[in-house]
Amino acid sequence: MTYGAIAQMPVLWADDAWMTLAVIRTREMQSIANGYPQSLVHYLRWLRQETQHGFTLVLNDEPTLCTIAKVSLVADADGLRLLTGCKGSSALKPCFLCQNVLNGHDKVQNHVHISCCDVHACHLQTQDNLIQIQRHLETLLSRKEREEAEKLLGWHLHALSASILVQEDLRNWIPLSSLRYDPMHCFLANGIVPQELGLWYNALLDKTSCDIDTVRRYVLQCWTASKESTLDINKIFTQERWQKERDFRGDASEALSVLPLMVAFSWEVILPDFPAMLPHCECLTALLALICCWTDAKRGGNLQVKSIEMKRLQKVHLDKFVLFFRSCVDQLLSAMPCRHGLAKTLMLQPLSNARVSRLLVVNTRFFRPNKQ
Repeated sequence: MTYGAIAQMPVLWADDAWMTLAVIRTREMQSIANGYPQSLVHYLRWLRQETQHGFTLVLNDEPTLCTIAKVSLVADADGLRLLTGCKGSSALKPCFLCQNVLNGHDKVQNHVHISCCDVHACHLQTQDNLIQIQRHLETLLSRKEREEAEKLLGWHLHALSASILVQEDLRNWIPLSSLRYDPMHCFLANGIVPQELGLWYNALLDKTSCDIDTVRRYVLQCWTASKESTLDINKIFTQERWQKERDFRGDASEALSVLPLMVAFSWEVILPDFPAMLPHCECLTALLALICCWTDAKRGGNLQVKSIEMKRLQKVHLDKFVLFFRSCVDQLLSAMPCRHGLAKTLMLQPLSNARVSRLLVVNTRFFRPNKQ
C-alpha cells in the first residue's frame, strides 16, 4: 500500500492525515519485471498530470488552490532498495546516497568504511553520476561481467533504469535528496534498538551474574506501568524474547518501551557491582538519548534545530558503538543505512508509526483567492 500526505499539515502523526493512494497485491507486483520501481514511476507521472493545473482544498472555510512543488518518498531500507535499484548490503557500495562509502573495505583511496563517523568524509551521490553508472552498465554485454560491475558499483541496472532516479520528467520533482528513511524501521522494527539490546544482553550474560529473570524482577518491583501502557512485563522479559547471540525479539512499541528500562537497570543495578559493564551501558544510554531526540521531533517544533541535535547524538552514539562493539561492527552496519544516509534523510516530520508501507509526502504551494 502507498499512503500520501501534505507536508505542511500540522498533524502528520495522525492516521487521518494520510490518504491511501494505491493498493496492489505483492504477488502481482512481483510478477512484473521491476514491478516496484515501474509502478512508482507510472503512479507519479499520473499524479503529476492530474495535478499540473492545481487542485482545491478547503482550508479555514476558504477554497485554496494548491500545486505540488516536490514529492518526498518515505520507506524503510528494503523499500528504498526495491524502488531505486540500489543493491544495499550485498554490494561493495551499500549506500544509495553516497559515492564513496564501502562495505567491508577500509583502505581504498578516497573512500571510507561504512562505520565512518565523519559525515563530511562521505561524498553525496548525484543523479548525474547515477546516469553515468547506468550508461556504463548498459555497455557490458556479458551477464557475468555486468553482475560483477553491479556488485562493485552498488546498483542493479534494470531496476535503476526503471526507477524514478533516472526519469528525465521526474528527477527534479522527486530528486534523490527527497528519498527518506522511515526511522521507525531504522531504529525500532528490526533496527538499531533491538540489535543493540541483544548485544547489551550478551555482555550482561558474559560479564555479570544477572540474566533476564533478574531484569524482570527489577522491572516488576521498581516500576509501575502507566494506564496507557500495553506492555506485558511477564511476556516481554522471558528467555524466548532474550537469547544469547540474538537480537531482542519484540515489535517496535516493545523495543521503544524496553530501552529506557534497560538503561535504568544498567545504572541502578549493574554498574555498582559490575563496573566492567560501563562502556556497554554508556553506549546504550547514548542510543536512548538519540531515540528521545527523535521522538521529541515527532511532536513538532523547530525541526531544523532538532535535526542538528539529532546528527550530533548520532555521532556520539556511533563513536561509542564502534569502540565497544568493534568485533561485530562490519556484520551489523552492513545491514543498516550508512550514518551519512541516516543523518541526511531520516524523516523528522511526526509520522504515525502505524504506517509501514511506502509514503509520499507532498510539498504544496498554497494560493488563496483575493477577497473582493
